[in-house]
Formats: sequence, structure tokens, C-alpha cells
Amino acid sequence: MNDLKKLNIFLQKTSEESFNKLKTNENDSFAYNTLKEVLYTQLILLNRRRPAEVAQLKVQTFKSIDLENEHTNEFENCLTETEKNITQHV
Repeated sequence: MNDLKKLNIFLQKTSEESFNKLKTNENDSFAYNTLKEVLYTQLILLNRRRPAEVAQLKVQTFKSIDLENEHTNEFENCLTETEKNITQHV
């Protein structure tokens, strides 16, 4: 198994654990920070050419993305197989 796949599995497992902890205790700051860092890492892996853009992404901008838009499919067509695998597990 290659390193990127191991990292992806670790990130997915960690995000699921943190999310489940937050469902039982929404005041768990460690779980929140862990989930935040994992998601940030997954976004950087997805967009590794421009990691600074991810750091500056505003929540309102992210929420306004239309996932049913045809440009989203255009984006998916530009991804490598590895990137597609990562996005399926996010």
C-alpha cells in the first residue's frame, strides 16, 4: 500500500472518530480541532498546488458552492485517479 493511500485511510478514520466524539459531546474542543485539522489536510491534498488558497477559504464561500453545477463535474474530470479516490472518502 502506498503512502498516500495510508495517509488517506488515517485521515478518514481520524475524521470519523472526531466527528463521532462531537456528536456525543459538542463541547469537545480536542475533537473539534482534530476534525478541523484533518479536513484542512484533506483539502490541501486535494488542492496541493495552491494550499494557501485553502487557508483563506471562508465558510460562507464554501457553503455557497453549488455541487450540482456542471462546473463541478468539469473539476472532477481534471482530477487524477488518486485525487478521485480521496474525494470519494471525504
